[in-house]
Amino acid sequence: MSNDRWERAAALSGVAVAVLFVVLIALAGNLPKAPSPGGEVSSYFAKHRSALLGAVYLEGLAAVAMIWFWGVVRSTLAKGEGGTGRLSNVVLAAGTGQAALYILNSAFWGMLAYASTRPADPTTAAVVYRLGSVAFQVGAFPFGAALLAMAVAGLRSRALPAWLSWVSAALGVIALILRAVPEETYGPERVGSVAFFTRCGSSWWGWCWRRRTARTEEMVSVSA
Repeated sequence: MSNDRWERAAALSGVAVAVLFVVLIALAGNLPKAPSPGGEVSSYFAKHRSALLGAVYLEGLAAVAMIWFWGVVRSTLAKGEGGTGRLSNVVLAAGTGQAALYILNSAFWGMLAYASTRPADPTTAAVVYRLGSVAFQVGAFPFGAALLAMAVAGLRSRALPAWLSWVSAALGVIALILRAVPEETYGPERVGSVAFFTRCGSSWWGWCWRRRTARTEEMVSVSA
């Protein structure tokens, strides 16, 4: 497989993240709010144990695809940025940080799901659930950092279409602003992740395809 085909295939990892999030959101159902008492949390995890174990597993897979996606972004930006690729490295580091926090969330909630076959201490259940909730929600900070670094690098080096850079900048600012609003549920973060990775992944794939087509046409014109 040529490098162009590998690049297009890798870009679809963003779409894979979105698909995995859609499925895991459906499996997780209507999760308790973050401040819910431990008894309510334990009851929910016991009732939906199998579905939640599947959801946290898919969240881990989504984090793997997420790291892959940010690696593709970093590689493309570094080619245009040149030098040490400072902003490109920030994109990968921040994106990996976001994925790590999602894995931490799946670890905490997976712990609750595995232990739900036995009566749980309400205080312990509440603490573990809230730790997982916080890990998921603070993922907005590295997510915002990755988007803003991606936008600045894309605009400065013209490694990305201008519209994609500006959209990334807007989404980065929105992610950071929304995180300042106390949130007891997980709708905005989950919907935002699905929307971003679907749009950005598919757009990146299309851009890679158009770039390959332009290269092919250029080679044909030169040979003619």
